[in-house]
Amino acid sequence: MNVSAFLNSGLSSCPKYIPSWFAYDEVGCAFFNESLKKNEFYYFYKFEKSIIKEYAQEVAESATKPSSIVDLGCGNAEKTCLFLDEYLRTENSLSYIPVDICEAIVSEQLTKTSTRLTQLYKNQLVIQSMAGEYHDVIPKLLEYQGKKLILWIGGAFQNSNYPKQIKLLSLISQNMKEDERLLITVDMTQDKNTIEKAYLDPTGHHEKLYWNTLNRLNREIGTNIDMSKFVLEGEFITDDEDQKPGAMFIWLRSVTKQSFMIDTDSLKMNVELEENEKIYLNEGGGVTYKYTEKQLNYLFQQSNVEVVKRWRNQHIGMVLLKPVQN
Repeated sequence: MNVSAFLNSGLSSCPKYIPSWFAYDEVGCAFFNESLKKNEFYYFYKFEKSIIKEYAQEVAESATKPSSIVDLGCGNAEKTCLFLDEYLRTENSLSYIPVDICEAIVSEQLTKTSTRLTQLYKNQLVIQSMAGEYHDVIPKLLEYQGKKLILWIGGAFQNSNYPKQIKLLSLISQNMKEDERLLITVDMTQDKNTIEKAYLDPTGHHEKLYWNTLNRLNREIGTNIDMSKFVLEGEFITDDEDQKPGAMFIWLRSVTKQSFMIDTDSLKMNVELEENEKIYLNEGGGVTYKYTEKQLNYLFQQSNVEVVKRWRNQHIGMVLLKPVQN
């Protein structure tokens, strides 16, 4: 992954942005895991785990006998294990393909996850890790022999910007075989206060992750950004077009006119900020999207996938999809 190219593109744009994944180095991952444990307002993790635990058996009954499970944005695979447990009750072996973006910390996470799962499932699970941008990896992994179930859970799907969601869903649909399935989880919460408290929690646990964006620039690139000249803000904003989902926008607002330098072998640029100018913490602004049933149906229609089965609890929707056959 060319980090310099992403930073150059984002900080040269109007409005400026830094990709959300940039916050997730080793320090950022630790902050995120801390927030999962301590941020009582962050509902997504516990409600997603609950719906997977409740319906994993039904998923296995609906997406029968895959030879491989592909896990997009695998993380530590904690929730994926609920599906692996179900399939390995009746199957002697299964191929597991965890996929994530190609950064050193993610590669390290993939290694840790693979080691832990090998210890847990022993010879029942054959693990083939892949790292890279989804648009490059998806066509390659779907060329693998055998029937596949693709998991896109843990917020990895909804945290992509909306055009990218359509693009990647369409890419998966184009490369899936007729008997293969894709399972996604999405946040269907619409209450503005609930959403904003989850991502800008009053206890301050989640904001450490966002501040790590600037901290990482200082640590690794030596930008010497004065953190006191920024404030962290955010808002859940619904789209004017009701078929598109609302998004939680997070930004760092400059409280004064300022500038900072990026001076590396691969990138040299001066970033100038006006007073009250914002740096958004994801491409396209929204760090995560929230859907209604109507908006999901529109998304699936645009992406050439159709629903096999849906499940729902108080906050989370879980949807099993198949490609539309032309």
